[in-house]
Amino acid sequence: MKKCVFFMVFCVLAAGFGFTQQITLDTAVRNGSAYLQGRLSRGSRVTVLAVSGGSPELAAYAMAALRSVLVNSGYFIVVERNEADLKVLGQEMIYQLSGDVSDETALSIGKQLGAEHLVSCSLARQGGEYRLELKAVQVETARIGGQWLSGAIHPDPAWTRLDRQEKSAALIFAGDELTAREQDVLSQGISSALDSHKVPLALDEEGVTAADGYTLTVTVYGRAAGIGNNLLQGEVSLKLNQGRRTLKQTGTYRITETNMSMLVQRSVERIQADKAFFQGVTDILNN
Repeated sequence: MKKCVFFMVFCVLAAGFGFTQQITLDTAVRNGSAYLQGRLSRGSRVTVLAVSGGSPELAAYAMAALRSVLVNSGYFIVVERNEADLKVLGQEMIYQLSGDVSDETALSIGKQLGAEHLVSCSLARQGGEYRLELKAVQVETARIGGQWLSGAIHPDPAWTRLDRQEKSAALIFAGDELTAREQDVLSQGISSALDSHKVPLALDEEGVTAADGYTLTVTVYGRAAGIGNNLLQGEVSLKLNQGRRTLKQTGTYRITETNMSMLVQRSVERIQADKAFFQGVTDILNN
């Protein structure tokens, strides 16, 4: 009797708190496909696009999963996008890179591809879970033919790694005054180092402190090596800050060169070779 009462109380509490069971992305996509079959006619020509939600890579992953299910269902005629289409559709190529496309552009894409319906697909984080949202729009009239949402999707490490948003940092120059050319050499060199060491950090080209408050400060000093000596004795360092807090910094690179331009070039080489610094930055950003 007590067990029965406990079970009834649990059911009431679960209902009251909106308890839902987690599902996989594959299950959500299949459920979404079934919903679309109930809203659109058999044999409808459809094309699938991702819209902004999570990261562009994650949106593309969900879009590919949905397209596969729609194709295999045999219910729809799925309009594929080949290389020839992408060359013609400039906005579509932009979408592929950004993961974001306006409704007007999306409908234009669907019309040019000969689709009757555009199915937009969005996968985004919702707390510790994800939600999948689908919307079917008639291309000619822009009328919404159906809108479907599935929450409580269990995050799978195989695809959630695509949801890591790349952070950005402003590049700040300190020390001696550098020419625009010398600053450009340092900027390009550090950006290349971030890419080659696979650091999830991009340089803000505008030089404005990013929303996360990250800054990369490169300090360059060049002093005459001695009286009557035409060589420069340089001291160079690089550090990552978040606000006023220093997260990681290099040691001081001591470089001797004939002029400041050569000193800057050598500085780039020393910075790019500092694997320990960039690995440390990666560990900090990923934790």
